[in-house]
Amino acid sequence: MTIKPSSRNKKLLLIIFLLGLLVGIFAFIQKESLKNLHKNDGKNVLCTQDARLCPDGSYVGRTGPDCEFSPCPEESTPFSSDFINEEMKKEITLALLSNESLSWQTTPGSRSFCIVQNLEPSKDLFPFYVWARCGEFTFLKASLQERSGVSVPAMIDYPNELSYRDPARFTIRIPRDGEAYSEDIKNIFPENLHQKIYSYNNDSISKKLRDEALAYFLSVQTAESHPAWQAIKEAIENCEVEQVFQAHSLAVSAKLKDGRTLEATEPRIDDIITLALSAQSGCGEILMATE
Repeated sequence: MTIKPSSRNKKLLLIIFLLGLLVGIFAFIQKESLKNLHKNDGKNVLCTQDARLCPDGSYVGRTGPDCEFSPCPEESTPFSSDFINEEMKKEITLALLSNESLSWQTTPGSRSFCIVQNLEPSKDLFPFYVWARCGEFTFLKASLQERSGVSVPAMIDYPNELSYRDPARFTIRIPRDGEAYSEDIKNIFPENLHQKIYSYNNDSISKKLRDEALAYFLSVQTAESHPAWQAIKEAIENCEVEQVFQAHSLAVSAKLKDGRTLEATEPRIDDIITLALSAQSGCGEILMATE
């Protein structure tokens, strides 16, 4: 005897089938959503602006949806500028930062940095042949961004003087882009450096540049929030300051009208001078001295 399913049973089976299908579709959508959440690269997550010092001397910040520190780079040979004279390297760097072809500002609040590497490490007299890596950086919402930059070989020369060197008097020659690049390499640089220039790897010097930029912005934020600097700012704004002093090291002091002296580290050079100048219209003259 054959038993045929009733119409009622057919409807019940159909309902069960449709419910199972809907549950399956919901589970699939939820699974994909979780996948996408884990793939989030941290664009919409605001992480704290601290950094971790790695064994190689570089810094890494927080990133990703969980704001975890980025992994430190693998141990490698630390970058070396290959200058015998450290003071000479600083003077050349200042000259590069003063050169409009290598350092410029496209974004308000940005700061430019330059790193150089001596292509002839044994040489300690002008002219120097270096690799120059310069970049314009901003640091917003815990993110270091390079806005513009250049990486290029350069010839650096200066009149044969032993006194203090003026950045504006340096002669800086760099090769032109495009078809003229090879011709300028031949004309500007000695033949023994041609192959070194053509095979130069930017990775190490670019990483050093970013590390220096990040360290600077983090130090500025630390100085700006320090209670000692805040105390000087409030004293200037409240017309309590008689005189301010600034050193090249960013150490500053403010002599108050009641005889006390406040000391701190300013975030950037001339910050205390800027504050004093802006307060004079309402507070009267504030004596200013620099080292």
